[in-house]
Amino acid sequence: MRQHYTITLQNLASEGYFCVSIGHTYDAAVYFPSTDGNGEGEVVWQIGSTGEDPELSTRVRAEDAIFALSQLADNADFRSKIQGLGKETLDFARVGMFGHSMGGAAALEAMRMDDRIKGGVNMDGAFRESQISEGETDRPFLVISALREEEDRDGSLGKMWSHLKGWRAALEIEGALHMSFLDCAACYQMLGVLDIVDPKRKMWGTIEPLRIMIVQTVLLKRFFDFALKGGDDDIFRKQDEAFPEIKLCFQDKDIATANQE
Repeated sequence: MRQHYTITLQNLASEGYFCVSIGHTYDAAVYFPSTDGNGEGEVVWQIGSTGEDPELSTRVRAEDAIFALSQLADNADFRSKIQGLGKETLDFARVGMFGHSMGGAAALEAMRMDDRIKGGVNMDGAFRESQISEGETDRPFLVISALREEEDRDGSLGKMWSHLKGWRAALEIEGALHMSFLDCAACYQMLGVLDIVDPKRKMWGTIEPLRIMIVQTVLLKRFFDFALKGGDDDIFRKQDEAFPEIKLCFQDKDIATANQE
């Protein structure tokens, strides 16, 4: 659900980025307002797990993102309905995309389909077989993952690495699990119920929930500053003492060795 990333989106917005989150119909409950403004609109409910094709689902998510981008870029009437947006408010020469889990693979897929997207981030998501066998991009791409033991690490990144032809970096965050990238744990912590919901930190990880919100916001901001605004990429190339939980991984030599094996 797009609401699960509210803290990260608000943090990025506070840094000057216009953030658009997408509710994918049937993946989550999505409210469609009435077209005339007088009715109650319609809620399309989530249909749950249906054994769907992950390749198709990834492509549909990418197409949703491209549709949303096109509406913002080409539909002045649509843009005028969003408070604070004018004709010259958004710079469509500087567009980036990030996603978590399947959304991370969808970010790469959208970049392959639309060259308006100048940089992308995959947050703890596996790459799809079609991307590994066919896909590539020459634009900057960042992978942020939960920390995994070497023998448990998802092999899709190693297989995908050579297809990332432009700037690339891969990081892991110590203490994080797959669900740590959502802001749910931070909300539970602020409500004082995190120890009740996840007493052994098997779902949200051992990293302090508000801390990972800071870490991932910093990483996303620094990446988009680099990919879209010409900033530096130092935080992705050398250890930053302010962020000891960030592990730099998958250097080119490591990937080459993994591919040979």
